[in-house]
Amino acid sequence: MSANRFKSWTETEERLLVALHESGMDHRLIAIQMRRTEAGIDNRLAVITKRAKRAESVSPASLDSPSPAVRG
Repeated sequence: MSANRFKSWTETEERLLVALHESGMDHRLIAIQMRRTEAGIDNRLAVITKRAKRAESVSPASLDSPSPAVRG
């Protein structure tokens, strides 16, 4: 089996990865199932987690107030 080391991730693959991870499946088995490297699985999960934390930190109130660069 060869892994798709340089293939970009689709939204569907990311959703599947998160679902498999949340189900408790071992990362090695996820890597085999998705034909990715184990490091690739770990790295993508880290990217998804970081993206989710950034989205949580953006509050609706901060979107209403203009940034200092926008104020004239």
